[in-house]
Amino acid sequence: MRENMNTLYQTVLPYAVVGLGMVTLAGCSTEGGELSPNTTPSVASSPSQGAGSGSAPYIRFVDLGGGSSVIETYRGPGESTTDRQPSGSTYNVDDRRPIDCRTTGRQVDSRPEQGEEEVSSNVWYRLAFTKKPEYATAVYGVAEPPDVEIPKC
Repeated sequence: MRENMNTLYQTVLPYAVVGLGMVTLAGCSTEGGELSPNTTPSVASSPSQGAGSGSAPYIRFVDLGGGSSVIETYRGPGESTTDRQPSGSTYNVDDRRPIDCRTTGRQVDSRPEQGEEEVSSNVWYRLAFTKKPEYATAVYGVAEPPDVEIPKC
């Protein structure tokens, strides 16, 4: 049983709170490579609750005032046929997702002819905790908190 609980804390628990923030384990000991039985999970401040500097970065999806409110992510940021394929995931305006890193890739332009604000960017964010790679363009997403440092991919 103890081995099963250790596996739970090491693999399932961090993924169960993707939308809530980071998990910390209070009162734990890792002597002998195992968690102590008095380990209880606690949730740190959520990025969506205005966490400041030192918080994990996340992306908030935006629609630029027109067009569709559904935002697609892609398999990669590059020019290849594979990278240009949608990942199969979609997000709504104001949805938030944690991000691993940022990179540059193909240029994406908004669609002013559909009422969107005119924006262009070659910056892409790789979403965290996804089964397959998912990249979101900075055109339809804002990295938050504004002062957070995002590692390069």
